[in-house]
Amino acid sequence: HPRNPILLNNLAYALAADPHTTGEALAMLPQLAGLAATNPAVMDTVAFVHLRAGNPEKALILLNNSMEGNPLGSTVWFQMKVHTAEAQREIGNPTSALATLVEAQAKSRKVPVEDLMTADRLTEQIQSELNELRTDGSWRLRWY
Repeated sequence: HPRNPILLNNLAYALAADPHTTGEALAMLPQLAGLAATNPAVMDTVAFVHLRAGNPEKALILLNNSMEGNPLGSTVWFQMKVHTAEAQREIGNPTSALATLVEAQAKSRKVPVEDLMTADRLTEQIQSELNELRTDGSWRLRWY
């Protein structure tokens, strides 16, 4: 139902997660905009849509601006931290991304296993990229 904010938020997130339907998620952003100001989970979705649409700078700004007021260690806080780390990685700052993930994992409470696994995979990928940089002396990241 188009007026159900939970359904709208979940649909936009699911569409953004699939590269073939990210454009549809972007088209939903005006509908989500009014909800985002008062709901951290919706703001996270808006940032996630921007991240998946190839605009990590915009996602990072949204995430940084909406982090205040979220209970430290909560599920939404944790998800926002993981998305922040993804955006930091995308803009070429893997060291900050790794620090963000370490903080999220250290301060999380009662976070769903799926979210923890996502953070673990991202942490491993970033650590691998950083190790590769140290090994070959390269200053550019290779994206897989």
